[in-house]
Amino acid sequence: MQHAIEKLRHLQKNHFPLFAISISYIFVLLFGEFLHLILGTETLEYHKTSFYFLNSKNTINQIFAYNGNLVWFLLFCLVFYLHLHFETVNSKELLPTSADVPVGLHSRVCQYTQRANYYLFKQYFFKYCVKSASLFVIFFAIDTLFVLSGGSCDDGSGTTFSETCRSNKGKWEGGFDISGHFCFLITISLILWCELYKLHKRMESESFEVELNVVFTVMIGLIVGVIMVWFGLLWITAIYYHTFFEKVLGCMLGFVTPLLMYYTIPSNEFLNGLLYK
Repeated sequence: MQHAIEKLRHLQKNHFPLFAISISYIFVLLFGEFLHLILGTETLEYHKTSFYFLNSKNTINQIFAYNGNLVWFLLFCLVFYLHLHFETVNSKELLPTSADVPVGLHSRVCQYTQRANYYLFKQYFFKYCVKSASLFVIFFAIDTLFVLSGGSCDDGSGTTFSETCRSNKGKWEGGFDISGHFCFLITISLILWCELYKLHKRMESESFEVELNVVFTVMIGLIVGVIMVWFGLLWITAIYYHTFFEKVLGCMLGFVTPLLMYYTIPSNEFLNGLLYK
């Protein structure tokens, strides 16, 4: 227990921005539930039927939640490109500024850049694989628990997968329905926060100057903007959908994949060497 507390203090001290962001998800859950209780069932139902963006079929929810995997993948590729760009900039700084360049130095720097880019690609490829595999297992468990607790899809197909039910325009009914929105949106947004934080820390530690032009500023702004949309969807879910315990479990499961990707694997010498190095 003491060892776990010490690790938590270490994470809080050395990665405070990520720690604060993680706490913000819990705040959304708790304050959203508070508003849920204050408003009452009748008011909540009235809001959901009266306001378009509170309905689960609204366009923003369809694009950023139900098609969130595609949106996340595009943004993840964008983050990879940013890392790749700064890796190239960092490699160029290894070259001397004078005209008297030692024979073979340029070739060695190019080889270093190619090697660094290969390991960067390898790391992001396996991060994508870990994220996909982890979420598949988690949602398989969520769907299985839902069916075992008496839930089913109202389309009559007998499917045991929420994704299939939704694609058939069906609806989950009955059962203990752990909040997939909380699990999924926390997972994909926290992964991108971790990547942006990692990029920021790297630029600080390597002490190289990079002027972000308009294009790169827009890229980072786009990523943060989409994350804010996901936060908005979390607020709606916290206030208007699911029971408290369904949201709590969804929130807890949302931290599993980022912890696996950015703490468990990097902390394990074998896994880190196999997947990230």
